[in-house]
Order: sequence, then C-alpha cells, then structure tokens
Amino acid sequence: AIFGADARLVGFDASALDPLDDSALRPRRFGGGGAFDVVGGETLGTTLHWQALRRIESDYLVTLTLMDAAGHVWAQTVSRPVGQAYATTAWKAGERLADYHALPIDPFTPSGEYSLRVSLGALAQKAGLPVSGGRAVAPDQVEVLRVRVAKPLHPALPAQMQPYLAYLGGALILRGVEIPEAVSPGDAAVVTLYWQARRALDSAFAVTLRSTDGESRTEVAPPDSGWRAWEIFRTDHALLVPPDAPPGRLPLRLSVADANGQPVSVQPGW
Repeated sequence: AIFGADARLVGFDASALDPLDDSALRPRRFGGGGAFDVVGGETLGTTLHWQALRRIESDYLVTLTLMDAAGHVWAQTVSRPVGQAYATTAWKAGERLADYHALPIDPFTPSGEYSLRVSLGALAQKAGLPVSGGRAVAPDQVEVLRVRVAKPLHPALPAQMQPYLAYLGGALILRGVEIPEAVSPGDAAVVTLYWQARRALDSAFAVTLRSTDGESRTEVAPPDSGWRAWEIFRTDHALLVPPDAPPGRLPLRLSVADANGQPVSVQPGW
C-alpha cells in the first residue's frame, strides 16, 4: 500500500503479549480463516515495515485502529514511528525501516472479529494521506490484519469501580458502577455499569438511569454469541447534566426492563 507519494507499507508482523507474563510472547498466532487470535487484556504487537519513497518534509503520525464491522473503535494508538524515536522528516529516500507498535486490547472487548487498520498523516490534519493499493478500506486507511478477539469470562474489574451488589430477576447481577468524579453543567456524564450473567443469555434488556433532573435509557444488545453463564460484562450510559444544575451530588436511580419491556425486580445483595 502506498500512502500519498511519501511512503510504502511493504509488510507487517504480529504478536500477542500477556501483560501478566512477559515471557508469553506469541508471534504469528493465526487461527482459522487467516485471523490473528488475541485474548482480551493482551497487547497486540504489530511491526510495520515502511519504505520512504522520497525525502519527507512533513512530520507524520502512525495510527493503528481496531474497528468492528459497525465502525466502532475498540482500540487505537497514535504515535510517531519507531517508538517516537524516528520522525518521518528524518527518513531517507529509499530507506526501509521496522516500526513496532503495541496496542493494548481492552479485556471487555466483545468476542468477535475485528479489522486492524493503519493510517499515516500529519497531526494538524483530520484525514490521513490517501491510500492506494493493498487492502484499502477507507480513503486514508489500509487493513493489515483481521483480528479475532476472545473476551475472558471474568475480566479483571477496574480499581476505580465502586463495588455494588444487586440481583436483577434471575438473569443478571449488578457488580459495580463507575461514575466520573466531576461533570460540568450541560455536559454528559458517562456512567459505566458492570454486570454478571447468572445464566447463558441471548436476549436484550434496557437500562434506565434517572437523576433529579434527567433520564437516560439505553438498549443493551447481547453479542452475536450471547453472554455466557457467569460472564462479566460492562455497559456505558450517557446522562446529560442540565445546564442549570446546582453544585453538589446528583443521586442516581437505576431500573431495568426485559426484552418485552417488562420491569425486572431488583434485590440488593448486601
């Protein structure tokens, strides 16, 4: 693939690294269909092999993006080449170089197949250089790899999560909540809820968050394969804070409805 008239991507290598085991580097681990297998929580390592087509006058950044079929970005890294150490303005015409990037995979990334894409562009520009050749999937992006992510059954819960325990019907357990420390009036507060399935689930449910001045309702759809029994997963919910909200704490109330719109009973666990 050629980026503008400046650089050619001539190849790549991939590896996976378990952050809890520095020795667990697994190069070229490909499964069925040519996809590269990664477990959520691992780091996807990609070495891009570039060739400078001419003396480059612009300071370009390399962007690696892990994207699902709906266009949602699940992981991304943006940096100068070679670990920030070798700016494109220093590349010599015809020079080839190996450019390693580490892309941490969020442990809550749903199981499924994703597209790993590369773009090259200047920081001040919204779009990258136009791409020709290779597996161009956008005007400024080339796909270098299909990645199959396996989400762990019990991903580690973040330290900033506030533990909570509530049983919702016979299907769900609310394990915790993550709330921003401060939100300005007129902004949206993103509330993250951590759930555990009490049995295998393949049906959607709706979550409603209410404060004294607003309400947010989110439809939560299961992944293609559903949630496994006792799987821990998370959902994000945006709640708009009114522009005239007074300083202080806003109480939050939560309710859940099943796929048929019927309320789900809530029983505190503590």
